[in-house]
Amino acid sequence: MGTSNFHNENCLYTIDAEDEFEYGDTVSNITSELNRDDEFHGSDSIKLESELRSFPARSIGSFDLDFEYLEQQIKVTIVPLVRSGYYSGANFDYEMNINCEYSDYDDISDCIDDLLEYGCVHKGLLTAHRSSLENHINIWIAETVKKITDVYEMFTDQLVVTAHFSNGETFYAKVEETSVDSNVGAMGTAYAAKVEED
Repeated sequence: MGTSNFHNENCLYTIDAEDEFEYGDTVSNITSELNRDDEFHGSDSIKLESELRSFPARSIGSFDLDFEYLEQQIKVTIVPLVRSGYYSGANFDYEMNINCEYSDYDDISDCIDDLLEYGCVHKGLLTAHRSSLENHINIWIAETVKKITDVYEMFTDQLVVTAHFSNGETFYAKVEETSVDSNVGAMGTAYAAKVEED
């Protein structure tokens, strides 16, 4: 039974590193470019939610949006990461977490739902300003994901899955060789679309 060479959560930017030097050099170059952004905090020790035993991963750093809104603390974290391929190479991806008073979330809408249900003392104001708050956060997410994927594109090849079989075998192609237009990753595109709809 086969296995996909790459596991990705949000985007698939890969290197076919032949040795540790090439891998280390690419990670170093990407980290250096991301470090040019004042919002980026480099760290290879952030706990990753998407790590799998067969695809070991490590963080490169994080972008954090941390603020208080109507006496509620909200933090959005996007973590660029590198993940080993199953057979060879590595892929660069990112994961995102939204943390509010009560839990961790994948989507700001779910976070606000819980704030309204479980204890925001300014429910009327939060309801009235919900759309602008969601828009503010979704714009930040889309812009941050674009920053990350723009850097990935400088040093890697973006791939798309062209075929995936029931035995696990997977075929890939470079994005420029397909009709797929995907510059900001699946999640970034989704958040950018949400912003445009509002």
